[in-house]
Amino acid sequence: EKIGMVYEKKGEFDLALEHLSKGIGYLQSNEDSQEMARLYYDCGFVHSRKGEFDQAREFYDKALGILKDKTDQISLKEIGKLFNATGVVHWYQGKYDQAIEYYQKSIEIFQKLKDEQEVSYPYNNLGNISFDRGDIDQAIEYYQKSLALREKIGDINAMAGSYNNLGNAYYKKGNYSEGLRNYKRSASIYTRIGARSSVIIPLSNIANISLEQADYSSALEYNQKCM
Repeated sequence: EKIGMVYEKKGEFDLALEHLSKGIGYLQSNEDSQEMARLYYDCGFVHSRKGEFDQAREFYDKALGILKDKTDQISLKEIGKLFNATGVVHWYQGKYDQAIEYYQKSIEIFQKLKDEQEVSYPYNNLGNISFDRGDIDQAIEYYQKSLALREKIGDINAMAGSYNNLGNAYYKKGNYSEGLRNYKRSASIYTRIGARSSVIIPLSNIANISLEQADYSSALEYNQKCM
C-alpha cells in the first residue's frame, strides 16, 4: 500500500494502481479486513485523481461494504472519510445533490467522533458546491466554519487552502480588499512551510485582482513570483 501511494504522490497513477492491486491480491484470503478496506479506499482515490470517477466510486463502495457494520472508532473514521471522498467524486461529476448527501453523512460521523480536523473537510467541500452554484454568501459561511476548526487545531496547510477559498469567494463578490487579504494570508502560510507548488495559486490570484484594479506594477510583481 505504501509503495502504491508513493507513486500516487509522484503522479504515476498506473504504477500506483499496479502496486495497490498486488496488495489486494495478497489479502484475498482476508477480504473483510481493515487493510483490504484501506486498499480499496486508496484505489478509489487514485482513480479519482485520474478522472476515472465511476471506477473510484466502485472502490469506495467496496470499502464501505467491508466497514459498514463496524462500530469501532477507527472504522467509523474510515467510513467518514469514505463518505467525504464519495461526495467529492459526485461533485466532480456535477451531481451536487448526491455530493451534499455524502458530505452531510461525513459531517455527522466526524461530529460524533469529535474529530475537528476531519470534519473541516466536508464543510469546506460544501462551500465548494455553494460556490459552484453561485451562492457565494453560503460558500463563505462554510469556508469560515472549516477555517475556524483548522485554526483551532493548528492545521496550517489546510488553513492556507481555506484562506485561498475565501479569497475566491470574496473576489467573486467583487470585494477585492477581502479577496486580497485572504489570498495574502494563504500565500504567507504556503511560503512559510515551503509549499512551492501550492503558493503559486494564491500568488496568481493576487496578480489577477491587481490587474483588474489596474495596479499593473503589483500584477507584474506577483506574476514574477509565480515563476
